[in-house]
Amino acid sequence: MAPAAEKVFDDGVLKPVLNCFELVKPLFEDPLVEAEDLLVLSLTEGFHNFPLHAVQEDEDDETGPLILSHPIVYVPSLSVLHKCYWSRHAPGRIHNSKEVDKLRSLVLGGIVSPDPVFQYGAKAVDQIGGILKASKTTFVRDNATLGNLGTHISTSDVLHIHLHTNYGDEKSKKGSVHGHLSQNDAEDVTFVNSPLDQAIVFNGPDSNNKLTAAQIIELQLAKGAHFNLMACASGRQGTHKVQSHRSEQQAGVITDEVMGLVPAFLFSGAGSVTSTLWPIMDEHAAVFSTYFFRAFLEARAKVRSALTSGDEELSWIDLAEIHQKAVLEMRRIYKQPSAWAGFVLSGCWNFPV
Repeated sequence: MAPAAEKVFDDGVLKPVLNCFELVKPLFEDPLVEAEDLLVLSLTEGFHNFPLHAVQEDEDDETGPLILSHPIVYVPSLSVLHKCYWSRHAPGRIHNSKEVDKLRSLVLGGIVSPDPVFQYGAKAVDQIGGILKASKTTFVRDNATLGNLGTHISTSDVLHIHLHTNYGDEKSKKGSVHGHLSQNDAEDVTFVNSPLDQAIVFNGPDSNNKLTAAQIIELQLAKGAHFNLMACASGRQGTHKVQSHRSEQQAGVITDEVMGLVPAFLFSGAGSVTSTLWPIMDEHAAVFSTYFFRAFLEARAKVRSALTSGDEELSWIDLAEIHQKAVLEMRRIYKQPSAWAGFVLSGCWNFPV
């Protein structure tokens, strides 16, 4: 799946994230922050869609980006982080790793299109299904339906979804010649300003193929599940303003909690979500996901071997480190930040083995 040589795409979507170094400069200069320290970023206002981990001092400077030196996790808010933490650490949540070797996995996706630029996702779904040993719960292309998700979502601890979102219109999706959508300002504003209407678009009949953020909040998930959500702008969030109607004196905005597909999964009981901050190429999503799950399984095997030798304290793997490895591998291959900087991990970084 991974390209054999380094590749550079001058696709015009994003240039190196420059001129913003003052935002992260204290993290490089503070002696309390050491190399390889985990950084948990909870951004506010308009920064919750900003790739702070990708900021560097200048195009040729070796200072930065942050993710070069640190595993990084984003959280919509500290209250959401608290919820994610307890979804994985609550008493009785963790199954006995010595008794259960096979992960409960659901692998689903692959864009239905004859265009060569959309063939990577389906191949990656097949490959990841093999990596996770999930042949009975791997659904490719026409079988990647909302119905199959609903059947297995409540009993899956690891989920990989590679599909479209409702970012942009159908014409722009079908007309894409690069395997991704260009970022249109009007479409982006609509997507961000209606966060509960953001949706994953499944394959199958158009009348029943969308799962919105509002619907995700009502789902019954396996507590602490990890979602790898590869779809255009799946990680973009918008402020969800809630009005109080108890009295005229109390009427007004009472929260500015961000909402979108990622917060919806976290509110619903997921422990963590990997997503993308902007429209991405099918190839990039496929390659990133393959690297991520290979590193995931390697880390899990290493920890499980320690468990069998009697070290019960080492019963977790670090998703932030796994995510960092996959992002840096993408950076090595593709160079252009549009190919690697959009992949972010949100929620709790510890995952039980």
